[in-house]
Amino acid sequence: MADIDVNFKNLLYDLYSKDLSIKIKVSMRAVKEQGKAVCSTPPFGYTKDPEDRHKFVISEDEAVVVRRLFRMYADGMSTVEIARIFNGEGVKPPSQVWMEKGIRVAAPKGGAFVWQQSGILRMLKNRAYVGDLVQGVYECQKIRNDRRVTDSEKWIITENHHEPIIDRETFDKVQKRFQKSGRKWKRRDQHVLVGRVNCGCCGHNLRHSTGIGQPYYWCPGLNIYHMDGCVKRIEDFYLEEVILFQIQQHIMKLGESDKLLQAEKEAAEAEAEALRKKCRDVDKAIDKDKAQRMAEFEAYVLGQKKSYDVSIDEVEKFRKKYEGLMEQLSEAEEKVGELNRKKVHESFAVTKLTEKLLDEYVESIEVHPGNEVRISWK
Repeated sequence: MADIDVNFKNLLYDLYSKDLSIKIKVSMRAVKEQGKAVCSTPPFGYTKDPEDRHKFVISEDEAVVVRRLFRMYADGMSTVEIARIFNGEGVKPPSQVWMEKGIRVAAPKGGAFVWQQSGILRMLKNRAYVGDLVQGVYECQKIRNDRRVTDSEKWIITENHHEPIIDRETFDKVQKRFQKSGRKWKRRDQHVLVGRVNCGCCGHNLRHSTGIGQPYYWCPGLNIYHMDGCVKRIEDFYLEEVILFQIQQHIMKLGESDKLLQAEKEAAEAEAEALRKKCRDVDKAIDKDKAQRMAEFEAYVLGQKKSYDVSIDEVEKFRKKYEGLMEQLSEAEEKVGELNRKKVHESFAVTKLTEKLLDEYVESIEVHPGNEVRISWK
């Protein structure tokens, strides 16, 4: 089948991409180690030097806000108080400024750009404001994976890289206040509903608090907007139970129309599975050949072999075998094709709220006044 040729070509592309990715990472790190900034957008308060894209220059209209933020915190204000004052005065947050300048495009949560505690904390800890360039803080192991913080020993720090907005005395005073308060960066919250539940009043994501007592969700809009309808407190175990119950009810409704499909689907799948089993031996042989070709190609890329055989004779042999089996399987697959496009829901098997379950059925979750939970389904 043509699928085998495609798989083999994809293998070669993957090997090439892997080698290219390593070379790009090495070259990018070399540039950073030369003290050159490699980023799409400089920190708020700076813009790229029009004469050298690897350097920053102060953007005075933004720097005014940065100086005031550091001064307010150094004088004893909390990040929540600063956010409340800035939002009350209509001071534009970084995301709004960048959008208006055409630097970034981002839709505001809740319909409006606002200052939030987390963003202020990141700015207060950013050494860029004293003129230092810190790079290599994050890394991504695979394409489209979430970034993670690297060990500090791997960070690339260039001191006095650009003109500072904040003097070191003020910056050190702010950092000492962090140490005095014992404030630390927390590990990412692993609760299943983190980032999935919004306030039905202001639209912001609910925060998850895990301090003393029963963990609960609450809306940061309470401190920002002072809106009576924002969620004050809803225990996470209660939220889990309510959402799980609603999902069970939703699946039961779907299941009523699916019961008649179950028996037919099982019979058709059994027929198809008998033929799929015959294909597995061929698949194993293909995997073995693929692994061997990968090893030979890597050896060629690393210079351990002078040549690489790109002939596909072995692939052709596997393809003929596979075609014979797939021709027999196609009729059986056609039987189950329509059934497979319709989900057979088994509500009795749903006993725990999981990320997979949420991803499969839930479009959005909102908590409204009175802790009323509303779910939009996919």
